Amino acid sequence: MLPLQQAVRLGFAAATLAALAACSGGEASHGAEGEEEHHHAHEAQFGGTLVELGDHFANLEFACDAETGEVELYTWDAHVTGSQRSTTEAISLSITPHHHGEGDGVEPFTMVLAPRVSKTSGETVGDSSKFTGQNDSLKGLDHFGVIVAEVTLKGETFKDVEFLHPTDAHDHDHEEGHDEEGEGHDDGDDDGDGDEHGSENG
Repeated sequence: MLPLQQAVRLGFAAATLAALAACSGGEASHGAEGEEEHHHAHEAQFGGTLVELGDHFANLEFACDAETGEVELYTWDAHVTGSQRSTTEAISLSITPHHHGEGDGVEPFTMVLAPRVSKTSGETVGDSSKFTGQNDSLKGLDHFGVIVAEVTLKGETFKDVEFLHPTDAHDHDHEEGHDEEGEGHDDGDDDGDGDEHGSENG
């Protein structure tokens, strides 16, 4: 039989090894979760705003040219690695510009996107993965809210799909709101200097 002191030391060593093993297992598990999360982090193929439909079911990509007012809406599979054709014949959008002042002058409006029809890809109305449209009211708009009225993919219909374009539009509005508050504060302290500063900015 081992002396009591030696037995205590062996027991402590065994407990330490068990704790280290548990920690190592936890780190390995966390690493696996991190890899899975990274695996599911998709990127827009055309630099637009990516919108997930359902629980990893499919994706929309919304791209807009602020100079021409042209819109392209792509329908993708769950991993954004291949196009997913939609049976929707036309897609209606509701656009809500984010105003920053009284002079913006653009009110909410709607527009309709038509499906791509291509002999090369074989896409037709009711079987297309790209929808396009143009509206002059989009010219000069760099951030706004979008609602897709309805889109059907793989037999599933999604209605009133709402998102911001770009995705950080809310943060942009919040920052500009703080800037405007700061300008108002300067006007009160500088006895008119703030107005001149505002004119220079304008």
